[in-house]
Amino acid sequence: MLNAVQHYRQQLGVRFPRNARTSHIDCGRLLHDDKQSGHIRGLASSRVELRDQNRSMSCEDIRARVLPPKPLQTLQFGVAHARIVYESYELIEEELRSSYHPQNVFCYAIDYKAKEDFTQKIEKLSKCLPNVLVPTMRYSIGRTGINGTRAHFECLKALMAYTGWEYVMLMQNYDIMIKSVYETVSILQKLGGANDVHVRPCESYRYNHSLKWDTQSLNFFRNEKDTKPTQRNASLTFARGAAHASLSRAAVNWMVNTVDLTKTFEQLDLNVLGVDEVLIPTLQVSDSLDMPGRFTAECVHKGKIIGFITRCNITNIAKILIRVSNWTVALAYEPDYNNEQLHSSFPMVAHSTIV
Repeated sequence: MLNAVQHYRQQLGVRFPRNARTSHIDCGRLLHDDKQSGHIRGLASSRVELRDQNRSMSCEDIRARVLPPKPLQTLQFGVAHARIVYESYELIEEELRSSYHPQNVFCYAIDYKAKEDFTQKIEKLSKCLPNVLVPTMRYSIGRTGINGTRAHFECLKALMAYTGWEYVMLMQNYDIMIKSVYETVSILQKLGGANDVHVRPCESYRYNHSLKWDTQSLNFFRNEKDTKPTQRNASLTFARGAAHASLSRAAVNWMVNTVDLTKTFEQLDLNVLGVDEVLIPTLQVSDSLDMPGRFTAECVHKGKIIGFITRCNITNIAKILIRVSNWTVALAYEPDYNNEQLHSSFPMVAHSTIV
C-alpha cells in the first residue's frame, strides 16, 4: 500500500514537506511493523501533539508552505471547502496544503469566540491566496451547534461568486481529508449531481412543533411565480443527520438564490444538542421543495437511516490513540474521503502519517 501511495505521488511530481516535529517518524515502519514493536511503543510513549508553533505569516512564507512546488494536473472540476474554524491554525494550514489545488476554493467561517491571533492568521491566508476566503459575517457557535448552519451558509453565499467548483464539502475545525484532490473529485463525480447527506428520522425535541413549517409561513420561496402549485403550500419533512454534507453546486445555488432561509433559520434556533444537524437533512428529503440533488423522504418515513457515501465517522478515539498505525492502514483503504474530528490532543504523528 505504501509503495502504491509513493508511486502515486511520483506520478504527480509532488512531494509534501514533512513537519519538523515529525520528520524523524518512519511512516513505512508505522504501517508495516507489528503494533508491539519497539519503534511503535517508543512513539506511543512520547507522542507529539498538534500544538501551534511560531511560524512566519508573511505571504511569501505562506505560499512556500501551502502551494505545491510543481504545477498540478487539471481536475475535472474544482471542489469547494466550507470549514468552521476556531483554533489550531497549524492544523488548518496543513489541511489546506494537503487539499490545495488552484481549481479548489477554501472558505473559513471563523467562530466569533476565536482568539484574535488565530483570526488574524486565517484572515492572512485569504490575503495571500486568491482561492481562500473568509466571510465578514461571524457567528458565535455554541457547543450545541447553534449558529453552525448559519456560519456554513455564509460560506455558501460567498462561494457562489467563484466559478469552477461543482461540489462543496461542509466541514468543521478538526475534520481531516484522507483522499487526494484527484481521488476526491473522482468520488464526487460518481455522485452525478446528487448530494451526499446523512439522513435519519428527526427526534421531536429538535424543532418547535408549535410553529408553522409550511413554505407560505416561512416566506420560503423568493419568487412564488416560478414555483409549482404543490410547492406553495408544502410543509417541511423533518429529518436530521450531521452538520457535515457534500452538496452539489446546483443545490447551493438553490439554497442561496431560489429560496430564502431567513425565517427557517430563526425558527430552528433552539438551544438543543445537534441543532446544526437538522436543516440540510430536512431540505434533502422534503420532496415538494425539490432541492437539486435531493432524494426521497420514503426512507425517513420508514424509520431508516441513510449514511454517508463520502464520509468516515470514527467514534472510538481511545482505540485510535493506542493503535495509530492500524487506524492509518484502515483509513488508507477507506472508500470515504473525510475523517471526522481529529482533535488537537491527537498525536501529530497520526496526522502526519495520514496527510
